[in-house]
Amino acid sequence: MNASNTAQRPVYEIRIGLTKAAIWRNSNDQQRSWFSVSFSRSYKTNTEWKSTTNFGSGDLLELAKLADMAHSWIMENQREEPTSNMPETEAHAEPSPSSGPQAVPSTASPIARGAAMKSVPNGRR
Repeated sequence: MNASNTAQRPVYEIRIGLTKAAIWRNSNDQQRSWFSVSFSRSYKTNTEWKSTTNFGSGDLLELAKLADMAHSWIMENQREEPTSNMPETEAHAEPSPSSGPQAVPSTASPIARGAAMKSVPNGRR
């Protein structure tokens, strides 16, 4: 809560179906700011709507798309934040036009590693 005793609100929300990403602006005493993201899914009981941060396998594609959209929004708006202390993300080199799969660093997300593995002909690594 801030000094006026009102609840902090997200600076931006993205919804796909019943799944939501809320983007929050955070700051510290040194006038540094950064963004964070929380994800939730709405569901209805007999008579009322509730929210959870647990996701089933059927929610994962929506969740991944929300994460991608939230990342894009943050990258665009972080550039406009003069007090942002967030490190720039590593530059991503475009794949070369040569044929064959590109190497994926071990620090890549499991989704990126899985996509790279699937692109190998005949399933060989």
